[in-house]
Amino acid sequence: MKARARELFIASLTRSASIPRIMFPLALSGLGIAIFNTTNLNAILGSAPRDKVGAAAGMAITTGRIGASCGVALSTTLFTYGLTIAGLTRSQIEFPQSWGVFLDAFMHSFNHTPFTSLTYSLYYRFSSQR
Repeated sequence: MKARARELFIASLTRSASIPRIMFPLALSGLGIAIFNTTNLNAILGSAPRDKVGAAAGMAITTGRIGASCGVALSTTLFTYGLTIAGLTRSQIEFPQSWGVFLDAFMHSFNHTPFTSLTYSLYYRFSSQR
């Protein structure tokens, strides 16, 4: 739930956002990750047989890293797609220093990326429950 709130806070940022307004969703994210990962890893390692704890820890860390990498790849794809829709060329997208010229396109893509990600994750969450 905290991750969803963080995404909504990040998506609502504007060009005139203050430093505390930017830091709040990041702190919320860090807090949520710390609370979840500690209890999750404790539950996973507590349920593994004593001689398999190392393998269980390795698998838990590996799946977390793969999930994070896929999340970054998906967000980057959505953000780049948003910039492309806004009319930026490939060379402009690959050169982030040029994004300052296209602030409206950048902010539009920046704000829509978390909403799109949130929509897909909520759809998956509700469609996978039985």
